[in-house]
Amino acid sequence: LVHLIATTPVGSIVNSAPLTGAPQRIPVTVMGCFVHQSKAGSFCQEITGANCSSLTPSALQVSADCSNVFVDGSETRGSEEAVVEFQFAGVSGRVSLRVWFPQLPVQFDLGSAVLKSITVPPGASSSQKCDSLFQQTRIQTKTVFSTGSKSSSVVFVTHLSSDVLQVSNSKIASLVKLSPSYVVLSGQSAGEAVVQAIRGDVILGQSSIQVVATEFVYPVSLKLLAA
Repeated sequence: LVHLIATTPVGSIVNSAPLTGAPQRIPVTVMGCFVHQSKAGSFCQEITGANCSSLTPSALQVSADCSNVFVDGSETRGSEEAVVEFQFAGVSGRVSLRVWFPQLPVQFDLGSAVLKSITVPPGASSSQKCDSLFQQTRIQTKTVFSTGSKSSSVVFVTHLSSDVLQVSNSKIASLVKLSPSYVVLSGQSAGEAVVQAIRGDVILGQSSIQVVATEFVYPVSLKLLAA
């Protein structure tokens, strides 16, 4: 054995696991290159049983059987060159990947942080009155991904975080998930609450909202959304 070559099908990974809690894995192929003893030349073939370790475990990890590199949300940073080293029969080889890591906490983008009471338009009859109805607003989450030395532009990540969104007081406001990327916050009663993205016991981001009964709006058109 004269060379050990480790390869992956891609050269970078966007670590969304801190937001979703779902591990992301990339397979690794380890090739050993040998010299013919009886004739000139060499050949390479896939090998198993290599030892491996991540030299940047805070950005990228490697499985115990060395078959894949992965991120699972326990990482703390990105890396321009996260390196995993492989060893077999005294020969070593490396594979490196660029790892993009999300900046936490995520930012909340609300259509409005104040939800007002909905009343009848001027001139409408009392029978058309909307009792205890409040405005709704769309919620989006966004962040920047970084390798440590490079950063992306702002990226909307609502589709990655919508499953972990919640309201601190459901009597004040509630969430309606129309799709993974389209989440609506609906006022329920007057008061203040906090919209949070929480995975386990980790708060990924939050934003305050207020529902008021002393300020009024009235509808000028209706749009029907199917949940």
